[in-house]
Order: sequence, then structure tokens, then C-alpha cells
Amino acid sequence: MDLFSNTPGMHMSACVVMMFARIHLLSLIAPREGYEYGMRPTLPRMGITWFVTYASLLILVHHLWLFFVEVHRFDSFFQTFLRALLSAAFTLALCLLTQFLTSRQERGRA
Repeated sequence: MDLFSNTPGMHMSACVVMMFARIHLLSLIAPREGYEYGMRPTLPRMGITWFVTYASLLILVHHLWLFFVEVHRFDSFFQTFLRALLSAAFTLALCLLTQFLTSRQERGRA
């Protein structure tokens, strides 16, 4: 993505920050019985509440990092925060739509 957007490392750094946040987030929202090894965090497997919490927080971390690295200043903090929040909400809606469209196929195979 960085190569085609001419943004050297911005998306990569946002993904790295998101993955560091993911480690801590998974321990915070872990189910009582824990996670199964190798289980993918999908909507049908984890439930709507868990998935929305998981996806929205990680998407928000990614977008906040990406937009603040892009702007390189904090004088327009609220405008940048609002941009990141709206973009994260749109991205979450697309992720949920994708999960709903592909979850029928996953249930059919199980």
C-alpha cells in the first residue's frame, strides 16, 4: 500500500502499532474459557459483541496512528481525531458487511 500511495512506511507503521495493541486487547477481552489455538476471530465464531469490540478498537488504533502520522502536528487535533473516527466507523461497517456476506459460506462448510 505504501509503495502505490507514495507514503513511505505510514501504513506499515500503523499496522505494526495495531498488532502491538492487538496483543493487549486480546488479553483484555478474552472469553472465560480462553481462545482455541489457531482460531480466527470471525463474527460467527466469536459473536457480534466480541467482534465489534475487537474490530472497532483495532481499526481505531490503526486510523488514529495513520492520520496523526500523516498530519505530523497536534494543532488540528480534534479535526484529525474526527477524520480518524469517521474513517474508522466506515471501515468497521465494511468489515461487518464482509463478515455478514461471508459468514453464510463458513456456516455451510462447518
